[in-house]
Amino acid sequence: RGAAMTSISEFLTAEHHHGDKLFAAATQAAEGGDWAQCRGRFDAFRQSLRRHMAIEEQVLFPAFEQATGITAGPTRVMRHEHQQMLALLEDVAAAIAAHDAARFRSLAQSFIALMTSHSAKEENVLYPMCDDVLPQLSGERLTELMSQP
Repeated sequence: RGAAMTSISEFLTAEHHHGDKLFAAATQAAEGGDWAQCRGRFDAFRQSLRRHMAIEEQVLFPAFEQATGITAGPTRVMRHEHQQMLALLEDVAAAIAAHDAARFRSLAQSFIALMTSHSAKEENVLYPMCDDVLPQLSGERLTELMSQP
């Protein structure tokens, strides 16, 4: 493994931190009543999150399941939580469109709680397992595999 390669854990954890910053920026804009900026940052966050989930669901999870034979375990839970998160983001988007600060605040808190719990499970349990059972995969390789047809 070349020194430049990042582990699956390092790479995907960094993506979580990047997403956290984008969502925090959207929240900050909403608190300041700047709905245009909130929308822009929220859209950037949602785009980043969808790409991150796609890397997991299309590349990482299938590779993990193939390597371990475990299909009804952590990957099933993570996929389910991805769907919950995306559904909740639809509600957040609606609150932004309505410029409804109270609803946005309430939904954003629920979303952050869900995302924090989800990220912790991935970072503490699933990603380290993936590092162990998928030594041939690096963070960079995951994105290369995504870009292949």
